Amino acid sequence: MASGEAVWSAVMTGPLKVETIPEAAIIPLASLWHDGWHEAHDHLVPSYDAATRSRGRFADRLRREHPSGRMVRLEDRPVGLCLTSGAEISQLFVDVTARRLGVGRVLLADVERHIALSGHDEASLTVVQGNDQARGFYERHGWRRDGLTTIEIKHGSRSAVLYLWRFAKTVMC
Repeated sequence: MASGEAVWSAVMTGPLKVETIPEAAIIPLASLWHDGWHEAHDHLVPSYDAATRSRGRFADRLRREHPSGRMVRLEDRPVGLCLTSGAEISQLFVDVTARRLGVGRVLLADVERHIALSGHDEASLTVVQGNDQARGFYERHGWRRDGLTTIEIKHGSRSAVLYLWRFAKTVMC
């Protein structure tokens, strides 16, 4: 097995199992992602069409992107989700019932290793400005803020600007 493949095998960390996302986990993970996204973002993002943030939309996106992702199981229940694109972590969510159990820490370390084994020296991610819980989590795990960026969100004829903190971290195998 090549070294880059090893990180994508199942990894046990105590009762937590980190693994690739199987088809059977898409619906429960989409629910976890949906609930976590709304909890973290509803009060921070401009108004949007509710259909664009429905459970079905999260499931559709996860079906497309799950090969790039990792999940954490606790007692055979999906409790953590992380999606990547190259050296960027695009999504990381932990089920509310599994917070403070090390799920995010284990998942983040696993994905950082994968990014390094894929040949990248630095990983990146963005956090919606004002999401202080996520900001603190990443900073506690060695990530540094390296700027601010914006994205334009369009809703029919309306548009709004969303401000995001950029984070970076040097990653090693």
